[in-house]
Amino acid sequence: MLTDLADVLRKADLTVVEVDDWKTRGHGNMNSVKSIIVHHMAGPANGDFPSLNIIRDGRTDLAGPLSQLGLGRTGKWYVIAAGRSYHAGKTIDDSIFGNSNAIGIEAEGTGVPATDSGHAYWPEVQWQSYQSIFYASKQLRHPSATSTKHLVLYINSIDMIFGVLSIVACLSLVHVANPFVTNISYVANNGTQSRLMVTNLATILRNAGLKVVEVSGWTTRGHGQMTSVKSIIVHHTAGPASGDMPSLNFIRDGSSSLRGPLSQLALGRTGTWYVVAAGLCYHAGVVTDSSLYSNANAIGIEAESTGVPASNAGHAHWPEVQWQSYVRGVRALKNAFNVPASRVKGHKEVASPLGRKIDPNFSMDEFRAAL
Repeated sequence: MLTDLADVLRKADLTVVEVDDWKTRGHGNMNSVKSIIVHHMAGPANGDFPSLNIIRDGRTDLAGPLSQLGLGRTGKWYVIAAGRSYHAGKTIDDSIFGNSNAIGIEAEGTGVPATDSGHAYWPEVQWQSYQSIFYASKQLRHPSATSTKHLVLYINSIDMIFGVLSIVACLSLVHVANPFVTNISYVANNGTQSRLMVTNLATILRNAGLKVVEVSGWTTRGHGQMTSVKSIIVHHTAGPASGDMPSLNFIRDGSSSLRGPLSQLALGRTGTWYVVAAGLCYHAGVVTDSSLYSNANAIGIEAESTGVPASNAGHAHWPEVQWQSYVRGVRALKNAFNVPASRVKGHKEVASPLGRKIDPNFSMDEFRAAL
């Protein structure tokens, strides 16, 4: 029984509603988790999740639960069942994609018009939240399509979603269609395909006249390689109140729920920069535009601060030496990677849904103006 579903989603910073008795709901136990199948409901046109009851209880010809998870139009996740659910029907390979081996997710949507192109008919906040299932993987590779209505992505490894071996995108209510379509190229919108290690970070910062500490092993540290550097996201650690960089080990190593590195760079209260990783880091989470601000496309900087009080005005709660170093370091990075100032963002400006994050607790308008 998948009784950790709610925890997995919350650790990805998603809004979660636990439906009563979900931990004991299901058509018996699952055999394994080898795949995830994503659906849309073809339900009502209004409301966040009007189809919840039918997914939980089923209908006269098919008893519920009809999926383990539901996703509302506002990006909110509903945890419905921990056991086997009737969502897949007959599949091309029940040993991988059958109900006993696949987690099912039903997203609220009318399903009209039918399309295999883009996501124009989905609210952006819902689309971004749906994409969060990809953030649990280190690296997507070896894409292939197994039917006109399923896209299978084989995953190198999974950090948060149960060692899943594949993700299936169900783009209509049809579960079995024409047999195999080959040679479909796929690039995940969150940019998890490997291309770049930013091994020049320490040099960039030193050339700007800044004090730099290189954390041992940083040039090879990361969750695979980055796709590009299109943006810079600045954070605060919400860490201890004293010390230069007491959160360093946490940023480097992460936690049991989210493995490090959690940012490429860290900035201490004395203005000292710590170079932690050269590869992809888990700092952004679900963002408003994954093509620009996802982990694969954004350098992340964690600056030591309690983050209290929350503020969008000035920088009065930051040591001046740290603030000035933050400005100088980011200026050097944006120039080195040709990142426009408009793409230097606070985590609070790109985290989806907006309002999910408050860091950093200074004015981003003032920060960008100083660059």
